[in-house]
Amino acid sequence: MSYNTKKLYNQALKVIDEVEPYWIEQLVAHMPCSKPTFYDHFKLDSNEFNTLKGLLENIRINACLAQDKKWSESDNATLQLAHRKLIGSDEDRRKLSQTYTDVKLDGKQNIIIQDGTELEAP
Repeated sequence: MSYNTKKLYNQALKVIDEVEPYWIEQLVAHMPCSKPTFYDHFKLDSNEFNTLKGLLENIRINACLAQDKKWSESDNATLQLAHRKLIGSDEDRRKLSQTYTDVKLDGKQNIIIQDGTELEAP
């Protein structure tokens, strides 16, 4: 079956608007063509492909922002902890972690710091 690139592009825009897929594979699953056909019509560096990819990225970003907002406003301690780990510093994540392993190379030996205790690696 032969596909018109412009029609496929318009169908892809419609799927993005209606379904709000996160990834190209999800978009292609809702298209009337196969994955190879999709990539034949929309080469990886083409303007159309980059536009579709950008629209999907915006959907993912908006979903993450909405989820972060819910987590930060939640009274659920697990969600609050997950949110803090997402937005916090490395030091915050280490303090919140139940186990933490830091491997440092000093040129001669590996030093492993686990839960604040320094261990010499074999």
